[in-house]
Amino acid sequence: SKRVIWLNEQFTSNYDFYQYFLRIKDNDIIKLLKLFTFISIEEIEEIEKIHFQKPEKLIAQRKLADEVTLWIRGSEALLNAQNATQLFFNNSKSIHKDNDDDDDSNNLDQSRIEKLIELEKNQLLSVLSDAPQIQLNNSKLTNDFDIFQLILHSGLIKTKAEIKRLAK
Repeated sequence: SKRVIWLNEQFTSNYDFYQYFLRIKDNDIIKLLKLFTFISIEEIEEIEKIHFQKPEKLIAQRKLADEVTLWIRGSEALLNAQNATQLFFNNSKSIHKDNDDDDDSNNLDQSRIEKLIELEKNQLLSVLSDAPQIQLNNSKLTNDFDIFQLILHSGLIKTKAEIKRLAK
């Protein structure tokens, strides 16, 4: 993960900017809410209470990410970062909704598909910029180039035996 963020979106995408604040550790989050937002101390204390009752929901981190991204990057950047976060993380419900209702998995999949369609090409590339990538030339992509060779070539897993063990 990146340790440096830039205010300028040419150097840090809106998604990475938002994610930086969403990944702040619990022991730092309240201090940063006080430093980087205009939220009243009373409201921060309330956020702190709610956050530490269910820290897995990232309530304080979400508030910090929302406030700072909105202030520095604007409402469109915030919405795009939120949509990308919801799209790419299985726990998006806990990150972006405060209720505990269980949605039907088909509805969640359909929602993700709709959000993927809404993302513009440059937003999608920005979101995926930190994902592991490999480059294959066309000569590697032959009929006998199977998934095992692709995984081995990527360097993510070193042996076919390890791939088979993980696939079980």
